[in-house]
Amino acid sequence: MEKLNYPELVQEILKLHFTNLHLQLASLRQEVDEAISQRANELEHNGLKAIDALHVACGEAEYGAFYICSILGSV
Repeated sequence: MEKLNYPELVQEILKLHFTNLHLQLASLRQEVDEAISQRANELEHNGLKAIDALHVACGEAEYGAFYICSILGSV
């Protein structure tokens, strides 16, 4: 494991803290199975960031469709 300098360490701690807060607020949790993982890989290959691809793949698995609107332009 690499050593982190102080600002990087603080950043990692904050990420963990906010991730934990979001998980506590979640009303639904989607288990990631092989099909979701494969779909996320497809989406990432098509240009989505890994975390966004996983989010979309989970949405598709739960709801059958997942619509994305961007006010910032194309992804």
